[in-house]
Amino acid sequence: WLFGMSEPDPVPPTCTITFPGDGQVFAQAPMDLTIQADASDDKGTVTQVELMIDGSPSGVDAGAPYTWDGSFPEGTYCLTCRATDPSNNVGESAKSCFTVMK
Repeated sequence: WLFGMSEPDPVPPTCTITFPGDGQVFAQAPMDLTIQADASDDKGTVTQVELMIDGSPSGVDAGAPYTWDGSFPEGTYCLTCRATDPSNNVGESAKSCFTVMK
């Protein structure tokens, strides 16, 4: 391809929730946490990472490190992240759940 489009990028980026860990329990509600995620792409660029809490969009971060602050009352919460690359491919993490106890 001369001076035009590059080769198509069919491979989605990867995303992983790194904190809190899956199954982690916090013993003092409400708990203030900084949720952390890692994301990467085979072509090198991730344009954004979206945080989902219990399946609902909860924030977008456009640059590493990917972090979101939140205060969590008593309960169990399941997190996923969705990473997007410049070709608009989207990769979603495995679910990571944590519990806040009273």
